[in-house]
Amino acid sequence: GKVAVMTLGGERVQNPAEQVELSFYLGGKLLRAYTLGALKVWGAETELVREGAYSDVKLLGQEQIPTTNNYVFLVAMGGKRLAFDILTGKKV
Repeated sequence: GKVAVMTLGGERVQNPAEQVELSFYLGGKLLRAYTLGALKVWGAETELVREGAYSDVKLLGQEQIPTTNNYVFLVAMGGKRLAFDILTGKKV
């Protein structure tokens, strides 16, 4: 009965590699947050602009894993499609 949320973007910080870009919440509680630096390791393209830093991460939505009751959030970055567990925020 809890709401799962995936958010993109975050507060701009001095070091772009430490800027939170992708976050996961369950029932209003932060599960996991990923920085631009972490996303770049997985292939995300990043860009520094006057207003801060941005990535090419696109939120695609969620889907059920076939033959299970498990769901994942989907994102696209660096030409790849990645899945994150809806209950933990961990990359699967």
